[in-house]
Amino acid sequence: MIKKFIKKNEEKKFELLKRLLYSRHGLNIQRLVQTSQESKSTIYRYIQQINEELHLLFIEIPIQIEQKNSLFYIALPDSLNIAYVLDTVRLSYVHISPENLIFAAAAGKNHISLESLAQSINLSPSYTYKSLSDINKQLSYFKVKIAFGDSSQKSNVYGAEADVRFFLFYMYWNSHKAISWPFKTSPSYFKDLPLPINTVLAPSQYIRLNYHQSITYWRILYLQEKITITDDFIDYLIILDKENPTEFTIDFSSSLTWEELRNEQVYFSFLTRFFIADIDTKKGKQRTAQLFIDSRLPLTISCTALLDLIQKEYDLVMTHKEYLFYYYNLMIALLYVHYIEIDYYSALENEDRISSLDNDKPFFSVKEKEINTLVVHFFETDPFLKSFITKGLVTYMTNLLYCIIDSTQKRKPLYIFCQYSQNFYMLNKIRSYLLTTFGHETIKFTMDIKRADLVISDSYEGDINNRKFFYFDAPYDPTTWEALSLFVSVKIKTYRL
Repeated sequence: MIKKFIKKNEEKKFELLKRLLYSRHGLNIQRLVQTSQESKSTIYRYIQQINEELHLLFIEIPIQIEQKNSLFYIALPDSLNIAYVLDTVRLSYVHISPENLIFAAAAGKNHISLESLAQSINLSPSYTYKSLSDINKQLSYFKVKIAFGDSSQKSNVYGAEADVRFFLFYMYWNSHKAISWPFKTSPSYFKDLPLPINTVLAPSQYIRLNYHQSITYWRILYLQEKITITDDFIDYLIILDKENPTEFTIDFSSSLTWEELRNEQVYFSFLTRFFIADIDTKKGKQRTAQLFIDSRLPLTISCTALLDLIQKEYDLVMTHKEYLFYYYNLMIALLYVHYIEIDYYSALENEDRISSLDNDKPFFSVKEKEINTLVVHFFETDPFLKSFITKGLVTYMTNLLYCIIDSTQKRKPLYIFCQYSQNFYMLNKIRSYLLTTFGHETIKFTMDIKRADLVISDSYEGDINNRKFFYFDAPYDPTTWEALSLFVSVKIKTYRL
């Protein structure tokens, strides 16, 4: 969705910048042309433009793309974090896009017409109309739209308030991250208010929760918007909020009734837990899961049935505490799919799918298809869940179930045969490196090459399939160790009973 707010040329420049920042030793022009499928002249032009932009964005600590011999590279000082650089550049591209200007104008106030909105941001009505059509196509996945004609509206963003909140939580974070404070019209003291949930968070999570809080407070206090959600959904949200309750840090007694305040707090509680990992401790999640199970509410029974089903189908071994932990995660997902029903996965240009992990054989695509079928069948046959589930939400559930299955499925260790002929001591270093990286439970070493799942050698060992053979001949080249780690890692990911 956010990619739609970045023009194509800026998107290509951003990908080029990422590749250069991620490369440890720099990239030559041939490699950049190959990976981007752009001409040499275009790459050189992009590099020049990126350097001009970096000069404007990073004044105190200047950075730029440099060239040494045939390699292009960026040397970041230790005081400049790579995430800060990338998110700052990305946000600068979002800010200059016409789509972002249109959305910001539509969200900021209620314009009486498209022409009025276009005039306020110095765009032609015809261009605004065309862009608005593309924007609304993306917004439709979130069940909101930009429209005109209702003078009672506070903005030109239309939709049920619960859906608007979901979209704004998603939108503002994915465009701004932790780089800037996007709420210019809200009171400045919103930034410094205590958080409404007792939790320990990373700095970016703290800022994200503050974003969510500010959106909620602004819409309640200044736009007089209130969410409306069903009573049966409320029953689940009250349980979810019980162990670590949300308590707003502003007095809403003059704006909301007790029931409205409760609804706002528990819905806020759900959205923050959906968007931000680890609002609750592991023990808190387990206690909440037990409360859900004890409630015997319809969706909790469905959750139990689904978790028990994948346990049986994939021979998963879980302790009771592990079961409760995964139950909590699965319950959050089912609440989202059943009650929120926002299929934003379909709005992603490159849909997140486990099949994208496939390397040299279609293991993940087979697993994805298998779990997809299980999800669709479960929703069609479960007595409480809605029988129809969109393609994007199937993908969402499949990804979650795959993570549960992958985390708990029994595995044999990967057996590795190692041989190095140039000296007698390097073999121990290879083994030590692999054990430190992957652990004793994941890999084992064997002296029997016929038993090995993977062979590492600097010599020809017979007709061994290249998928299970790593040619190790340059131990003093750091890229050799990186390649070895990647090779073994991919093998472990695709190795199953």
